[in-house]
Amino acid sequence: MLEILRLTNKFESFVVDEQAGLAGDTIIAQFPCILDSEKFYVWIGDTKLMLFGRSTICNLANLAESKNAESIIFILNRSHLQKSYYDKMFKVIDAELLKDVSVQDHIKKDLIAKALEV
Repeated sequence: MLEILRLTNKFESFVVDEQAGLAGDTIIAQFPCILDSEKFYVWIGDTKLMLFGRSTICNLANLAESKNAESIIFILNRSHLQKSYYDKMFKVIDAELLKDVSVQDHIKKDLIAKALEV
């Protein structure tokens, strides 16, 4: 994610664990995150939808808000097998799909063509 995003010199990186089990001590998924000024990026990649639920979104939103982020940008592989289900879930929370032009603002110029094909 660091290689493709157009970041400022000052950014913070995190890894958010999704935990399960009766005691909540089993890590079932991890989501790398980057805070770049007011933008909070979350790498979903190829994570199965059942591992990225409402509680995960709420936890990520709370973390982003505590870090004074103004927007959260979820990065999902374009060829994800469950992309249509993610699209439906994000519509419920009024998330907007970034179009190619908007994506260009976030990706390093030399990687734009390659990234938009992914």
